[in-house]
Amino acid sequence: MTRYKEIFPPSNGENDPYVKIAEFVQADIGVIWSGYDGLEVPEWADSQHLDVVKRNAFVLNEAARRAGHLLSTLRRLTPNEYELIVQSGAVTVHQIEHLVEVLSRDSVSLGAFTGRFNRTGGKNPAASIIAEATRKIFRRLRKKITFGQHPDGGPSTEFGRCVEFSLGQFGINADWRRPAQGAAEKQNAIQSRMNSFILRKAEQRFQEFPPQNVDLTGVSVLQYHEGDRVKYLI
Repeated sequence: MTRYKEIFPPSNGENDPYVKIAEFVQADIGVIWSGYDGLEVPEWADSQHLDVVKRNAFVLNEAARRAGHLLSTLRRLTPNEYELIVQSGAVTVHQIEHLVEVLSRDSVSLGAFTGRFNRTGGKNPAASIIAEATRKIFRRLRKKITFGQHPDGGPSTEFGRCVEFSLGQFGINADWRRPAQGAAEKQNAIQSRMNSFILRKAEQRFQEFPPQNVDLTGVSVLQYHEGDRVKYLI
């Protein structure tokens, strides 16, 4: 009988990618965890993993459908036939009803999980999650979030190199460029909105408290030298 592997395995502590990333950017492990906090688990959002989850959802749905057929058959039996089957050790109608319910619920749950991720255009959701987490980490560390690449295709900025490194640590087979560029553009947009907000607040304060003309009548500025230094006396 074929048994399916665990499709949501726990993280492997022997080669913890978070520890490796912390060493790479020379940061405390707590900063790395905070960057990934609130985001999906990268390994579970990988395109290959999502395909596995999708196949499992199909298998569960097919099992629920066949169990439903069995349920319909049992319900068509006469009371005597049904009683003989139950007495022989077969499952009951209530057990099959419960089985159909569980299989259907799990199938829908797995389908909803895969539906949360945007894979249009061949996107690997895990790569986008890693790039977004790296953006948050760099914000915490006050590091520059910039995109650039060498003529040979490799990243030319610290941010891009961290995204590429992190992809490897999580075992995600995806290109670093599009996710890193998207995260850098997002940060630029956030910074632009912040600058606009600061400018609006400054303009508002200027209107509320306009500068006043200061009467400088009788005020003079004297310049004198003290050694090699020039000083002023008001």
